[in-house]
Amino acid sequence: MEEYFLPINLLLKEITIEKLSEVAASTTATDSHLPSLNQVIDKLYQEILNQLSRIHNNELARNYVHDVQWELNNTIETFLNKPGKESLGANEQDTFNSICLRLTDLIDLITRRFVDFLNPATPLPYTYSLMAGKKLENSVRQIRQELTSSRINKQLLEITIRPISERAKDPAGITYRELIYFSTLCENLLLLKKDPPLNTYTVYDYQVISTQLKEMSMNEQKINVMLHILLLHFNFNSPEYITFCIANLQDKLNLLPTENDRTKVLRLYLKLMNQVILRPGFSLNAASQISASKQIRKWVEQEINYLPAPPTTAGGTAEREKIDTSLSSAELAVFIDVFIEGKIITNTNKSKVFRIIASLFNTLGSDNISPNTLRSKSVNKKDGTIEKVRQRFWNCYNILRAM
Repeated sequence: MEEYFLPINLLLKEITIEKLSEVAASTTATDSHLPSLNQVIDKLYQEILNQLSRIHNNELARNYVHDVQWELNNTIETFLNKPGKESLGANEQDTFNSICLRLTDLIDLITRRFVDFLNPATPLPYTYSLMAGKKLENSVRQIRQELTSSRINKQLLEITIRPISERAKDPAGITYRELIYFSTLCENLLLLKKDPPLNTYTVYDYQVISTQLKEMSMNEQKINVMLHILLLHFNFNSPEYITFCIANLQDKLNLLPTENDRTKVLRLYLKLMNQVILRPGFSLNAASQISASKQIRKWVEQEINYLPAPPTTAGGTAEREKIDTSLSSAELAVFIDVFIEGKIITNTNKSKVFRIIASLFNTLGSDNISPNTLRSKSVNKKDGTIEKVRQRFWNCYNILRAM
């Protein structure tokens, strides 16, 4: 292994601070280090490729690439921390930075080309990790600019960006696995607004999911559906994201009038979680053995098991008995508000109250009121409706007096 790195190590030793200063101070001298470095790096990369082509055992190939990582890390770290670099002037610093950039390009090349053989837990050279952090910060800034103005769910976007941003601010010790994960995720996030977005699999998945959600009267913004598909595909298994998904789904379930409707929606999400295709080797939290889709699927399964099976008639169809009333939906909404304000109904979760009332009562002229209708009538009360309810309460009062 040492013989492959000997030319590059010898060349880097020749690039002293004094020589960089001489080139910068001279009007005629030219810096020959970069062309020479390019030749040495190209030759080194070709040697690595040739050596790997001769190895037909995956384990041996993996060990070889690990050795390359170790040697390359040491070589680059030594040069990036060359004594005296702090005293360089602007011109010398430009040359030094160009050399650093060429060396780190080699790391990027090896990282992408030999991703299957890399030791993902190996930390990047310290100075290079700082450069990687700056690159991730730029990506986060670009993602915010591209997506914040869209119809994307802002909370979901922040949950997505937060781990990338936090690692970018504290990049020391960042591993090859983390760098590959965050860099690839950022690239795909920037494609969300493109047309067609992402890859064929993601587009097809979106078409299937959006169609089935519409059949359940659960319309979602395209960009939000695409983002969820992307995060599940990348196994974005942060506790914050799992909690967001579960809470968001629970809010949707609370709006449904019957347990049978909730079961249908849960079964749809269970199917979608089972159909998620995970990107091999990608995971936000590598320490967790459970994928994001599996954690959400487990919650959905428990919700389905908790819900009672709907009663059926002899013909096998679900039986839904309701209580008929002479109230309009607007009057029923006012009654509910009065009972909540008067502490007769002590459950302060209006969404849940509207859902249960809608599943138990028929209003005048309607056998199928929705929780959304009750909520809308509750927010937009009309004076005429309030007067009608007041008259009904007065009639009830007279009945009580006569008892």
